[in-house]
Amino acid sequence: MTAAAVGFPTVKRLNIVMTDRRVVLDLLIVDPSLLFVSMFVGTVGLAVLTFGKKAGRVVPLACGVLLMLVSYVAPSVPTMLVASTMVVAVPFFVRG
Repeated sequence: MTAAAVGFPTVKRLNIVMTDRRVVLDLLIVDPSLLFVSMFVGTVGLAVLTFGKKAGRVVPLACGVLLMLVSYVAPSVPTMLVASTMVVAVPFFVRG
């Protein structure tokens, strides 16, 4: 019996699978600075969310949720820093 008859992939198919894995791995590789800034912004968002929940204030609560979402959505470090700076500034201008 051959490997193809048993159901094992042939060498050619194995190369395609390995190529596909490389493509998937290339898409999953994240810049370390983006990962660190994302973790920091998400942690600050969690702290602001906790403060808003304990203080019973809606604006810090919403800003905390937005900060945690920014860390998932932002495609680059400068975009994340600008967006998170704008979200952090909201409670200083909006009282509620």
